[in-house]
Amino acid sequence: MTEKSQFKPLGAEDQKILDWMKKVPRSNGEIGYNLSDGPEAVEWLRYYKAKYPHKVPYMLSRIREGKSYVVAAKLPHYFDTTWGPRETKQTMIFPPLPPERQAQRVHTVNRLLKGFGATASG
Repeated sequence: MTEKSQFKPLGAEDQKILDWMKKVPRSNGEIGYNLSDGPEAVEWLRYYKAKYPHKVPYMLSRIREGKSYVVAAKLPHYFDTTWGPRETKQTMIFPPLPPERQAQRVHTVNRLLKGFGATASG
C-alpha cells in the first residue's frame, strides 16, 4: 500500500522556477536566493506585481515578519532576462519605523494584502 503524499504537485510556473534554480545553482551549491527586506526585495516586489501577483501577499507577509522568502535569484532580471531593472530610491519595502508609526505600517500592509486578495498561495 502506498502512502498518499501530503504535498500538492507544483504548478507549471513554480516548476519552471524550480527547474531554473536547479540548472543555475549558486557557487556554494544551494539553489535559490533567500530574500529579505532591502533593494532586492523592492525589485522582486515590482516583478511579482507585474508577472505573478498571486505571490505578492505571501512574500509581503514573510518579509514583514522578518523571515526570508526564497526566490530564483538575487534579482529578477537574472532569472527572467526579459525583465529590466529600474533605478529607484526605495531601498526597503518595510523601512524601520518609530513606534508611533508602527500602527500606520500595519494598516498599510493589511491594505496591500487585501488589494491582492490576501491569499497565501506563495
